[in-house]
Amino acid sequence: EPVSLPVVAEVSPTVSGEAPEPLPPYDRDGRAQVFVHPPTVEGGVDEATLGQTMAALEEHAGRCYQARQAFQEDLSGHVFVDIDFTADGGVSSSAIYGELPDPPMLRCLEAWVDEHRWTAVMASSGLVRIRVPVTFRVQERRRKKSRM
Repeated sequence: EPVSLPVVAEVSPTVSGEAPEPLPPYDRDGRAQVFVHPPTVEGGVDEATLGQTMAALEEHAGRCYQARQAFQEDLSGHVFVDIDFTADGGVSSSAIYGELPDPPMLRCLEAWVDEHRWTAVMASSGLVRIRVPVTFRVQERRRKKSRM
């Protein structure tokens, strides 16, 4: 069984990394599954837009995760995605941390935080903080039933 190591990756909203390689679409029926749990929100946000944003996070995280399966097929774990917003919708700080010992996977998630259009999340002025728990799990392969 793989050992999970705590990993902390601070994300700077002003630093852009190299252009990521195109990722294949997220296969929701594939072995590598992503579960974006309901976020904890402090401050005012538009609930409908927040829901769309969580769906976009699931799609991107799934694409990252399934791409990493080619290199580490037993990769699993969980992270928290924490994002603090300023009154104008800008990202003041963010962090991705938890138990997912794969730096390329964390960088792929960081890219989404950096590139996502966040201003639509804001519904009121003031500081907003969002914490999103995300689980990455490899499902057992399904066995085909034999017909006799």
